[in-house]
Amino acid sequence: MSEYKEDRSGESWDMGVVILSWKDAVEHASTGRGGYNVVLHEFAHVLDMENGAMDGFPRLRSREERETWRAVFTEAYDRFERAGRRSVVDEYGAGDPSEFFAVVTESFFERPIALKREQPSLYDLLSSYYCVDPASWSASAAVLRDPLLRAGSRRARRPRRKG
Repeated sequence: MSEYKEDRSGESWDMGVVILSWKDAVEHASTGRGGYNVVLHEFAHVLDMENGAMDGFPRLRSREERETWRAVFTEAYDRFERAGRRSVVDEYGAGDPSEFFAVVTESFFERPIALKREQPSLYDLLSSYYCVDPASWSASAAVLRDPLLRAGSRRARRPRRKG
């Protein structure tokens, strides 16, 4: 048996179990730190696992939706990997498609205008999946919360993600 201490913001396990660092959940909900939200991230993993695998492809209603998802999501992931750090999406998503789905979910809700501008097809795909259009909620509120939009820059330093 090994014992070790590891800092993590959250974890998602099969059968819908989610473990969150309350400190991180409260801190990032209150500060609106550019695109990072551990609650959205971990619940996106739960949605991703609904089809039996954590692969960036949540359970979808029809064959047509699955084909559309595969085409749009794969292209967006490939574009993201080519862009490197020059993206509104946290670089943590480069690890694999499941992490990409989780971080684009964060960006979709936390930085919707910037995501819509950078990856419009992906934004539309997520808008259809989640049945909401957060970019239309309040443009002024989004600008206040999003450091990239506030600064008018395409680049911003993002804090390192735990775990």
